[in-house]
Amino acid sequence: MEAPLSRLDEPVTLADIIDQDSLQRVCMSFARFYGTGLAILDAKGQILVDVPADYAVCRRIGAHPHQAPVACSFDELAANTSKDGDEVATTCLCGLRYELARIEHQGELLGRLVFGPYRHAGVEGLESAVEEVFKEGQSASEHTAFVDGVKADLLRVDPRSVASAREATSMISKMLAVIVETGYARHLTSQIHIAAIQDAYNELTEKNRRLADSVEKLKDLDKLKSSFLATVSHELRTPLTSVIGYSEMLLEGLAGDLNDEQRGYVKTILDKGDHLLQIINEILDISKVESGTVHLSLEPFDLGDVMRQVADGLMPQAQQKGLTLSYDVAPEMPRLTADRVKTRQILLNLVSNALKFTSRGGKVLVHLRTGQLDIGGRLTPMLEVLVEDTGIGIPEEQRLKIFEAFLQLDSSSTRKYGGTGLGLSIVKHFVEAHGGRVWVESPEGGATTGTIFVVQLPVSPPPQIRATQMRGSSTVVR
Repeated sequence: MEAPLSRLDEPVTLADIIDQDSLQRVCMSFARFYGTGLAILDAKGQILVDVPADYAVCRRIGAHPHQAPVACSFDELAANTSKDGDEVATTCLCGLRYELARIEHQGELLGRLVFGPYRHAGVEGLESAVEEVFKEGQSASEHTAFVDGVKADLLRVDPRSVASAREATSMISKMLAVIVETGYARHLTSQIHIAAIQDAYNELTEKNRRLADSVEKLKDLDKLKSSFLATVSHELRTPLTSVIGYSEMLLEGLAGDLNDEQRGYVKTILDKGDHLLQIINEILDISKVESGTVHLSLEPFDLGDVMRQVADGLMPQAQQKGLTLSYDVAPEMPRLTADRVKTRQILLNLVSNALKFTSRGGKVLVHLRTGQLDIGGRLTPMLEVLVEDTGIGIPEEQRLKIFEAFLQLDSSSTRKYGGTGLGLSIVKHFVEAHGGRVWVESPEGGATTGTIFVVQLPVSPPPQIRATQMRGSSTVVR
């Protein structure tokens, strides 16, 4: 199978390279200048331009009831000029003459110029020719009158020598050659441009196809990664729970008394086990998030009570680091309808994060207050949690990145602060699953240290999130 021709190799036609309206205007100007008809045919004999000569003799013959067989019909002349070869002058029945010239480009025939009809001599021989064609259906007197009228009309046509007609035809042909050359150059330029665009489009299409394939592969890999994390995390929890349980029994003396050194070792095992369990739980949470669904069990509860429980639970950790942890709950707070476990996880992650990045002697303050949240252009009551610390702070250019999974601002192997980088990502997904917002900002005064995490939760989840407010119900947010 032969390869298709490129745009630059495809043959061109006269209509491709010359605007037909512009060619019509040029031919009309030449026709008026020379006082004759002018036509342009393409290589197949199709008429592109026709500026007819308004001769009385043509109108007279055209009005005759037996005009059809007349060989000087322009349509028949056009049909007979579609053959290659030298162009010759054609004389019509009534004695008018046409000059024909080839229109070429680089030796390839594109069309023909037809100059005429014009009168090049007297009217000799007209009577016998007309006699053959038009005598049928006329009386002798009618026929004589018709022939005399044709002769009179012919004599009114300005005579032109063959040499002058051919000179005019040659001059028009040269002008058309310039127009053709210019049009071909413009056509070639446009085809090169189109071919370049087509090549670029084909290349872009191929790149998009490869990119789409890569995206699909990455999606599959991401699903595989999430499935792997969920499976591994689940399998790790079972033995780890046993390690923690046996460590607690050893500390309680169920297997006998331990000396101080032994108790210290077991306490270290228990602490590290708890820390590892926390990491595994975070990985399980993020794998659920990345799977595309977050399940919410909605119920009304007092967010202030949950905040106090979180702060009281983390108080020993704060005291061990020499930090001040305090909370402030505004009076008459409305009850929040949300997932109690995930809301507690949001507060726990944010306060733990603040304690981790605040140095000894610093402060962590948690505020709870009411406000209005804009959801889809509609204001709805909300509860706002602010977790403020005096820690190391977050550079402004990094604040949009800190909610990405597995991200640590200090990713070096010798970093001072440990962790998986999942806590804030889980916070963001859980908050947005409730229809809320979370962001980080600097303390007032433009301080370079310290941060304030702001969480806004609607008092009642939006309709698309809330399935029911009965305890134990479950809704899925995608």
